Amino acid sequence: MEYYAKLNGCEETTMKAVEEFGKNRILKRILHHDHRVWKEDPAEISNRLGWLACPHAMESAIDDLERFAASVAGEGFTDVALIGMGGSSLAPEVLVRLLGSRPDRLRLRILDSTDPGAVVAAEES
Repeated sequence: MEYYAKLNGCEETTMKAVEEFGKNRILKRILHHDHRVWKEDPAEISNRLGWLACPHAMESAIDDLERFAASVAGEGFTDVALIGMGGSSLAPEVLVRLLGSRPDRLRLRILDSTDPGAVVAAEES
């Protein structure tokens, strides 16, 4: 139960959801591109599961990406800005929160807004 200690009173609901998740093999179904996890009709879902292949597709680019990041940092840059909305910025934000960041790497700043004031503030920072 220690992993659910910060759920602010939602521990029981979370545990039930986790049990259902396992019982219905949700992770395995998602990895097999089973659109029925979300909807019976595959039209809206099937073409939105390409992200599942991203870790394997990007594996061969790791060395190039590391070199690029090092060269950018070597030029004095400290931050990189990701500008997007919804899933394009949510996934990177979740990954940073889960995996953390390293002080010897570029800092990821995420702008998930079209508000002109937010854009100006991000540019100025």
